[in-house]
Amino acid sequence: MGIFKTFVETQLRKTRREHVEDLLGLMDQRGYYTARCGRHHKYEGGTLQHSIEVLLYALEHNTYGIPEDSIVVACLLHDLCNVQGFRHISRHGSRSVRLATQVAGFHLNLDEYQAILWHMHGWSEKGTLGSDFDATTHCKLWQLLRDADKHSAGHPMRRTDIVNRLIAILNKAFESFIKDSSERREIQKVR
Repeated sequence: MGIFKTFVETQLRKTRREHVEDLLGLMDQRGYYTARCGRHHKYEGGTLQHSIEVLLYALEHNTYGIPEDSIVVACLLHDLCNVQGFRHISRHGSRSVRLATQVAGFHLNLDEYQAILWHMHGWSEKGTLGSDFDATTHCKLWQLLRDADKHSAGHPMRRTDIVNRLIAILNKAFESFIKDSSERREIQKVR
């Protein structure tokens, strides 16, 4: 769980959103990192693994040009309600939105709010899109989150595959940091 928790915390902190520390505190105190998903990933830490799988899939399949911070927020918080224990599918998204915004005070933009709120709808047998919101035409983030969530629920990854992908992401970030650092040193030498 260590590398998974660190990855989630790092990704959310990179968004530089107000109240991110309050959100991380809520996630830690209410058991986000050990929570189970209800219909898939039904083991301790299932919500954490599922959320990371959703994020990895969404980042790789973002053909819409959606900002990365919105993808991170929507993917990692879409099942935040699992910290309270899974009850049933109805109002699943609204409970996640409420916990993030009202309990933790974390700000969601409109696309993030709608994507999390409606992420179960459009493909769930029990859910249909509400008449007041047609996510299929208004919210590309919803489409991406819904597809990534559905993929992870149907095709859970092996933990070793996730770790390998996280290591690749960390290596890429480190290489970028090193490149930026050496470029800064070269610029300073020229001055």
